[in-house]
Amino acid sequence: MSLEETVRETCVNLTSVRATDRKKSAESLKDSLSRNAVPTLLTKNTLNKKGYNWNNVFDDINDYIMKETEKFESSKTFQTTTVPLCTSLLHLCLAGSNRGKAYIKCEKITRACLDILNNTRLTNAIGDAYISLLYKHVLNNEHHLSFITPSTWENLLDICIATCGKQNSLLDDLLKIRLLWLVLKNACYYCQFNKPLRDSLSAIKKCCVKVFNNKKIQEFALEIVILILENVSTF
Repeated sequence: MSLEETVRETCVNLTSVRATDRKKSAESLKDSLSRNAVPTLLTKNTLNKKGYNWNNVFDDINDYIMKETEKFESSKTFQTTTVPLCTSLLHLCLAGSNRGKAYIKCEKITRACLDILNNTRLTNAIGDAYISLLYKHVLNNEHHLSFITPSTWENLLDICIATCGKQNSLLDDLLKIRLLWLVLKNACYYCQFNKPLRDSLSAIKKCCVKVFNNKKIQEFALEIVILILENVSTF
């Protein structure tokens, strides 16, 4: 069996009806993506637009996550075992494709993130993984930024504001405020964002005031204020 066939079979088994088979396949994929051979193969296939590639792997990882969240409320190991494994797979996939400039389609990434983050139940289950994915591998990558649509920027702003107010998130306040700053900065740069910015001023203010007494994140709160002031003249 070729390396490509092995990877494909591993990913197919991510949605097996048997939980033990899914876990075994997920751990195997994590190990493969942590080495060189499989990422090299996926990058080559993506760039050549043939065979099993990074886009396929990303889809299969998301299918695995959706399968695992079906009954996460009754699972004793979901938060301690499954979530870290899912998070690692997502990050390895995006990091690998970005590193080789064999980019996964931005629309595919943002749609997967929004499907999770616009659903309260799924956000409670695995939302932090997708927030950190956006922060580390999408909103800091110029290639992806140029493909994000105005409506998606609006949705991302709403999600950032909601994330700032969440009490049950394990993400720290510094990451939350930096994420909000990144979305605002890039949205204003890549599209006409005055109306969404104006409509969200009150909510953005609450996000900044809530954490403004933390010296570590004052810098980003101030950057947000400056950004708003720079754009207010065009409202």
